[in-house]
Amino acid sequence: MIHRCYSDNYHTRNPAYKGCTVCEDWRRLSNFKAWFYDNYVDGYQLDKDVLVEGNTVYSPETCCFIPGEINKLFESKKKTAELPIGIQLDTYRNKYMVAVGINGKLKHIGRFDTLKEAIIARNKAKYESIKELIDRYKSSGNLPDKVYNAILRKIKIYKF
Repeated sequence: MIHRCYSDNYHTRNPAYKGCTVCEDWRRLSNFKAWFYDNYVDGYQLDKDVLVEGNTVYSPETCCFIPGEINKLFESKKKTAELPIGIQLDTYRNKYMVAVGINGKLKHIGRFDTLKEAIIARNKAKYESIKELIDRYKSSGNLPDKVYNAILRKIKIYKF
């Protein structure tokens, strides 16, 4: 966490962390350790921006632990072309192909005549897959309500 926020070398490889900080309270290891042991779930990852969208401060109020497979869904990927992520133009058929990556596997959604149809299909598939995943964690008792509700707010952009 400290390294992510304050290492120039880290920022060179991960520019998204430029400007991130650690709250004064957590700069004392004993304070962070106390929070950590009260909140840590084995195998989960520390997250600073699920509870508070766009947050740049690591603090007890803004951080939580979430499963890695959920956290990975929110990693930002750079666009490689003019089309949105998950959509490609099939020039042979002159249709837009949609595929959504879930848990490291690519799921083919279909081919569509217009970019608008493809975006709607991609968003619907992404929303449904994330919702299914977080519902599974919640029903097993492994996702606190505040984290579940925060993720629902975050994925509303995909709601069709």
